[in-house]
Amino acid sequence: PSGGQKQGTVYDSCLNIPVTVHLDKLVNGWEGATLYGNALWIAGRSLSSDYTGDLGGVSNISGKDTVRVQELWYEQAFGWRAMSLRIGLLDADAEFFTSDTASLFMNGTFGAFTLLGANFPNPPIYPMAAPGCRLAVEPIKNFYVQAGFFAGDSGTQTENLNGLNYHLNAADGVQIYSEIGWRLNHEKDATGLIGVYKLGSFVDTMNFHNQVSGASAGPNYGIYGVADQELYHYESKKVSAFIRGGGSPGDINVVDWYLDGGFNFTGFIPGRPEDVAGVAVARSWISSDYSAAQVASGASPYFGETVIEATWRTKILSWWTLQPDFQYIFSPSGQESAANATVIGLRTTVVF
Repeated sequence: PSGGQKQGTVYDSCLNIPVTVHLDKLVNGWEGATLYGNALWIAGRSLSSDYTGDLGGVSNISGKDTVRVQELWYEQAFGWRAMSLRIGLLDADAEFFTSDTASLFMNGTFGAFTLLGANFPNPPIYPMAAPGCRLAVEPIKNFYVQAGFFAGDSGTQTENLNGLNYHLNAADGVQIYSEIGWRLNHEKDATGLIGVYKLGSFVDTMNFHNQVSGASAGPNYGIYGVADQELYHYESKKVSAFIRGGGSPGDINVVDWYLDGGFNFTGFIPGRPEDVAGVAVARSWISSDYSAAQVASGASPYFGETVIEATWRTKILSWWTLQPDFQYIFSPSGQESAANATVIGLRTTVVF
C-alpha cells in the first residue's frame, strides 16, 4: 500500500508435489536406500520484482511461471544411518543454514538469506536446484558434519525453465557448502528444551572480480552461524527463538554482513493449540565497495536493507491454514534513496 518502487497488489502460488520411494521396502536387502523427487507449479507475479524492489524477496514461494522439476535425488544411508550420501539434483537451502523457527516467516531472506542469494550467481536455492552430491556424518550422538558439492551455476529461472536444462562448464566452478551442528534434546525420550546450533560456510570456486578496480579476486566465500532454541515449553504452549548471522568479502560481494533473528509463540490462544504467531527482523549490510562502484556509475549510495515481519498462522481445518502477514522494509535494495515499503499479505495453504 505504500513505498517501494510503486504500489499495487499481486498473487503468487506454488503447487508442490513431492514423491518419496523407500527402496528398502521395495527390494529385500537394499537397506537405507531412498529415492526422492518433487515438482513445482509456480504461478503469479513477484511483488519484489514489480513493486518493492527489495533484496530478500517478500514471498518465499514466488518464481518464474512454470512447471519445473526441483529436487530429484538418490540417498544411501550407511552404518546404522550415521552416514548418508545424496546424489542428483539438490537444493542447498533444504539442508544448510536452516532454522525451524525462521521457517514460519514469508520473506525469503529468513530462508535463503541475502548473504547467499545476493552474492552468488544462480545458487541452488528455491526454486532452483543443481546437480551435485551431499555427504552427512554423525560421528557422535547429536553432533553432525555435512558437506555438499554443486554445479557452479544452475542458470537463471528463464534459462533453466523446467529444471532440467543444465550445461556444466568448468569456468562456472563449483559451489561447496559445509556445516557442523549440535542438536539438543532431539531424542524421542528427551524432556529438555529443543535446540540446534550450527556453523557453516559456502564457497564458489569461480573467478570473481573486484567491484571497484575490476581486478581478478579469485574464489568467493561466506561464513555463517545459526542458533535455534526453545525458550519455554509447557503442554501446548511454546516459545522459540532463532538468530543467524554471517559475512562475506566486501570487495567482491553486494552484501558483506548479514543478521536476522526472531521469536515464535505457539499455543497461546485458548482453544487453538497449533496456532503460531511470530515476529522477526533481518538486516543486510551492503558492501562499501559495491556502493562505491554504483556511485561511480551515477547511482545514489547504498547502505543496507532491513526487514521487519510479523505473522500469524492459524489452522482452520487439519489440512488448511491461513496466515496473515505484515512486513515493513527499510530502504528496499539497500539504496539510501529507496522509499520504505509497507507490505500486507495473506497466505492460504492446503495440504493433501
